[in-house]
Amino acid sequence: MEVSGAQLKQLRKRFQKIEAAAIKTGFVHKRAGMYASDETVKRRQQQKRKNAKLMENLEAVHDLTGEVCTLAELAATNTSNPAIRRTELMTRVRGLEEFSGQLGFVGLFLTLTTPSRMHARHSGDGSANLKYDDTSPNKAHRYLCKKVWAPVMAKLQREGVDYFGIRVVEPHHDGTPHWHMLVFVKPEHQDNLTAILRDYTLRDSPDEPGAQERRLTVKAIDPAKGSATGYVAKYISKNIDGHAVGDDYEADTPTDSRATAERVEAWASLWRIRQFQFFGAPPVTPYRELRRLQAVPESWQSVLGEAWKAADEGDFCAYTRLHRAGLILKPLWEERESATYYGEVNKRVRGVIVNGEVRITTREGEWIVREKESARQDRFSAPWTRVNNSTHKVSKGLECEQALTSSSEGNEIGGNREGKEVKHRESPESGARPAQNWRPE
Repeated sequence: MEVSGAQLKQLRKRFQKIEAAAIKTGFVHKRAGMYASDETVKRRQQQKRKNAKLMENLEAVHDLTGEVCTLAELAATNTSNPAIRRTELMTRVRGLEEFSGQLGFVGLFLTLTTPSRMHARHSGDGSANLKYDDTSPNKAHRYLCKKVWAPVMAKLQREGVDYFGIRVVEPHHDGTPHWHMLVFVKPEHQDNLTAILRDYTLRDSPDEPGAQERRLTVKAIDPAKGSATGYVAKYISKNIDGHAVGDDYEADTPTDSRATAERVEAWASLWRIRQFQFFGAPPVTPYRELRRLQAVPESWQSVLGEAWKAADEGDFCAYTRLHRAGLILKPLWEERESATYYGEVNKRVRGVIVNGEVRITTREGEWIVREKESARQDRFSAPWTRVNNSTHKVSKGLECEQALTSSSEGNEIGGNREGKEVKHRESPESGARPAQNWRPE
């Protein structure tokens, strides 16, 4: 029996109405699977456990110093560590805020959402949205990127609006993404920026209920009431590890943000959504590479001394000021043939290019990754069975059982596919037992 598309649509709407009634009566919890399904979270947890075990079983050896450490120890020293990632993001936001104060810019806290047809559930009671058009979270995110933010940036550039800031992407309780943006802009450009944003956010379904109020919300930051960094600190922490956030009130009952942060991270990993994005700010890769240098040689002081000092001290405000003053720092990439896939070329950072001329290497030597000896021994442990696996055909059914039971004392088992006698020694006390997977030696 074939079902037409119209019939499927009617069945889906009928199911959504039944589900909404069940939520209203309390029969179904309205926040079940908040941010991501339980199955998605479990799979992400399993993936993390496998990755952690792999990194513990692999070690890296430096060819110059001979230093040996596991990949897990190396991962704990970079932005793979949630605490380091959170600290670096806060350092960069704080630096941008300080720099905006020096320029006399004002701060705006913006929230962008998608049209209601992209939301699977209503935000109020969590019931199914009858207007939902099956837009997935990553498609909804691409809509905000390509249909809203990309044309907004192009128009702002055409009109000479100077701005910079950070974007944080987080999910609604049903997994639909929305953006929180901290934007620093000149006071005379503030109204123009918000007008352009409102224009593009309302080009899709502008007359639907709540579009004018919710599609774009703008809040001017008053320095007397709190810093701009404080506005986004909660959203940064909430979307990494929930550190010092407290309870998350998206659910009916307050939930520890450390638990909900795990669900948010699983959601971002599943849909491949970049949670944090800076715009109008200097690139972070040269900043990280400069922090690797212990000191700057005298010959480089004139071109790199101030930038290295700012990076070494974590002064992202000074680093941004040098960047905006004309200092151009780009990563120095090294290309080499892939050791895994023939014909492919891998790229990795080796240093920094200053003003397109000076090339500075920040990484000396090579790290050679190998399997730990203990892990190798565990992997090649002794077989658990005394019977070797064979490529010969296996006797099946009655022939196998007769061959197994034909031995008188259990010391010899006879019978193979050619009818020849095959001897297999068993321990005298164990005896011969019928087995479905028996194979002759």
